Amino acid sequence: MLVTIDFGNLPGTIPIRPRTIIVAAVVGVGATVLSSLGPSRRVRSIPPVAALRDQARLTPTGLRRRIWVGSGVALTGVALLALGMTAELDTRPLLLSLGGGALGTFMGIYLLSPAVARPLANLVGRPIERVYKVPGRLARENAARAPRRTAATAAALTVGLALVSLAAVVSDSMKATFVQALDDSVESDLFIYTNAFDPTAGFSGQLATDLDLLGADRPDLVESTVRYRFGLGGLEVDGIGRDIVSADLAVLDDHMDLQVVEGSTTGSAAVGTDGTVLVHVDPAEDLALGIGSTVNGTFPGGRRATFTVAAIIADSSMLGNWVFDTTTFDRFLPDAPDGFVSVVYAPTADMDEARTAVEEITDTYPQLTVEDKAELRASTEAQLNQLLAVITVFLGLSLFIAVLGITNTLALSIFERTRELGLLRAIGMTRRQLRRMVRWEAVIIALFGGLLGVGMGVLFGLAAIAAIPETFVDIVSIPVQRLGFYLLVSGAFGMLAAIFPARRASRLNVLDAIGYE
Repeated sequence: MLVTIDFGNLPGTIPIRPRTIIVAAVVGVGATVLSSLGPSRRVRSIPPVAALRDQARLTPTGLRRRIWVGSGVALTGVALLALGMTAELDTRPLLLSLGGGALGTFMGIYLLSPAVARPLANLVGRPIERVYKVPGRLARENAARAPRRTAATAAALTVGLALVSLAAVVSDSMKATFVQALDDSVESDLFIYTNAFDPTAGFSGQLATDLDLLGADRPDLVESTVRYRFGLGGLEVDGIGRDIVSADLAVLDDHMDLQVVEGSTTGSAAVGTDGTVLVHVDPAEDLALGIGSTVNGTFPGGRRATFTVAAIIADSSMLGNWVFDTTTFDRFLPDAPDGFVSVVYAPTADMDEARTAVEEITDTYPQLTVEDKAELRASTEAQLNQLLAVITVFLGLSLFIAVLGITNTLALSIFERTRELGLLRAIGMTRRQLRRMVRWEAVIIALFGGLLGVGMGVLFGLAAIAAIPETFVDIVSIPVQRLGFYLLVSGAFGMLAAIFPARRASRLNVLDAIGYE
């Protein structure tokens, strides 16, 4: 599916390895066995004589210990998340802090969920009670009086919505970052890049040469062309591989506004160095670099070079933290392909005529896409939306499992409350009211799980954004409308899950139900 919608050069076949099957089987079976330990211990506490009765009940353990443990785990997780989101950490400690914090927060909230199930169920159920009166009130009270059951029923839905909400927050933030970068940084009139959703996918440098010739022949149409080449980990500085980019620094200001804090993009190199470099403020602070400072680095193959810092830049959203002149790549990374090309029209050029002239050249490169700023923005947003849609479809499977869980739990609840339901029918509740009560009880449970899931998803999304380099995401955007839609979907799933339990409850024979023990 990802290959079909152009999400990069992925393999055409699905790589199924024995290790994958074994790990999945062990995790699935192991998780099931572990989840049965608690109930099995509680079953052992029932006396044999009491177990012979249909009305035997497990004695629930108090919530006090669970609340204390859950609070401690949740606070530890939140503290680790806060540390990872605010402190300056290296990559490995950062990932450990955020990953451990997310796991701790989730486990803590899971342990605390029965403690908050009653107040949240009452909160969610109040509007339903006002609309549907007695059935709504009974639905609210049924969901609130068994907080353990409510929390356990909603757990799968909570996990699914947490993952979907996390993906929504990250993708929306990426989209907002890119749109802001286009609005603030890009001055070019046209962009030329490959169709693949991959910033490192390259093409022949002959295109830029042909466009330069077009500018020389028709200066009334094209003022300048800049080719951008990328080297992931292409330069080792201070023992760390740095991602670097090259561009024609002489005309870069006409194509990109990198928000120069100090110096100039056209600054000259110091005597004895191999060229100039533009450095983002963050690595400049880390390495104590300023205008005129020298940067010693090593290219692949052990070739050493020294560069002069010509400018400190504040915007790394488009070109990253280290920007070199094209001549540097020609010398040290000659095989690096062009990542994309930007074109600036002449001030007096007719835009349609200029674009037509450019496209006459790019037509010989069928793998390339030519877009202006508005088209680039729209296409990138569409690709990010496609990515989110794919993720949402996969995670929707977990929501389907959650529906089955709610259905099974409600069915068991109907069985346990057979006598109670019979009494309700005996004192005048209609079949329709009984079905409505069961359906809205399921909706309340689903909305409870949805609220927890969306809340955790937003929190984990913020943590994920903190772990992503600012080159990719430096704006936090929370899609409130989309998250609200997810809550509505969770309520709809709850209504769907209650169809069969509600039908069974309404078909109970009143006399048989009252006499049930």
